Amino acid sequence: MKRLLAVAVWVALGVWCSLANAQEGVDIQAETQMQIPEVTSGQGFYVGGHLGINAAKDSEINGGLLEAEHNALVGFGGFLGYDFGIFRMDGEIALRLSTTDRLGTLSLEPEGLFSSNESTTTAFSYMINGYFDLQAPDSPVSFFAGGGLGMATVSIDWASPGFFPFSEVTVSDDSDTALAYQFSLGFGYEINPRVTMTFTFRHFATEQLQMQFAPTSPIDPGLPFTMKYESNEFNIGARILFN
Repeated sequence: MKRLLAVAVWVALGVWCSLANAQEGVDIQAETQMQIPEVTSGQGFYVGGHLGINAAKDSEINGGLLEAEHNALVGFGGFLGYDFGIFRMDGEIALRLSTTDRLGTLSLEPEGLFSSNESTTTAFSYMINGYFDLQAPDSPVSFFAGGGLGMATVSIDWASPGFFPFSEVTVSDDSDTALAYQFSLGFGYEINPRVTMTFTFRHFATEQLQMQFAPTSPIDPGLPFTMKYESNEFNIGARILFN
């Protein structure tokens, strides 16, 4: 009986020592994991660009006295920023192009097969943007929304067909810089942890621009007028993360 009791005591001591060693190993592993910070793959500097359709809205001249009718063309840009995880910020430079077909009842469209008086409206912007990203676990798809603030230089080159074939009359050739803002909504598809394709709807607008009509004679400086530039864009782009 004493021999069995001694064996039981030794077995109990062995089990207790084994459990103690296992617990010590777990504690060491947990302490080691706490000492090594977890790296989030979605954080770091990023660079990218976008290209798409720029649908410029018709511009009201002098608060609605006239209306300049624009046609959709193209917009593109590039950006550099930092991703904090759920929030990111970047600096962006973009160019938006559109043609202008009519100013009130005055046609600005080219006439004739070889006419080259294509009237254009161009917006060059430099913006600071902020975005919030939302991504489900284990999903390559993310959704984002954000906005931006900056400046934009809008240039207009408007001409109407002249009286003679292939001739044109300058209506306005001017530019101005004003405060600009934009709102964006879209989604991204993560090709790999570093590269994300983006599909974005963006609304872009400026404050009032001060422009001037072309002079009608050597002593006429041309009448000033005001207008706003506003557009809706549909872009496809890519974002490359460096971390």
